[in-house]
This record gives sequence, structure tokens and C-alpha cells, in this order.
Amino acid sequence: MTPSMVALWASQNLDRLITIDAGATLGGIAVDRNNVGYITDPFANAILVFDNIHELSSTRAAPDRTISGGQTELDSPTELTILE
Repeated sequence: MTPSMVALWASQNLDRLITIDAGATLGGIAVDRNNVGYITDPFANAILVFDNIHELSSTRAAPDRTISGGQTELDSPTELTILE
């Protein structure tokens, strides 16, 4: 299982590079105002959720929770939009 990488940008500068160790194929990424990060995994029909994503280091990170399952009606999610 190869880990996937996520680059987080702040003010047009690379802020940090995070290795996601979930065997995920990463799609879209969004971060809400509470610094909760959401990353889509289109092949698993899932959204990986990371609390305080701004505090993660470059070490391998596992999601705090995963949104998935038949009741979510996710179908290969690739993009995210957060309305606050």
C-alpha cells in the first residue's frame, strides 16, 4: 500500500506536505474555518476527515474519521465545496 501525499498551501507558499497513510487515492481537498480537512477518495467512495489538519506534520497521518457507506450515496467523489 503506497501512501498518498497532500500539499497544503498558505499565502501562495507551500506550508506543509502531509503523507496520508490510508491507502487512499486522493481527489479533492477542502478545509473549513475550524481547520477540519476533508479529502475525497473516489475509488473508495469515501471522504477522509482530519481534525486540525493545519497541525499535522509530514509524518504519515491517518484520518480521524471516514465518511462512507451506502447511506451517504457517495459515487466517486472528486471535488468538495464547503458552504459556511
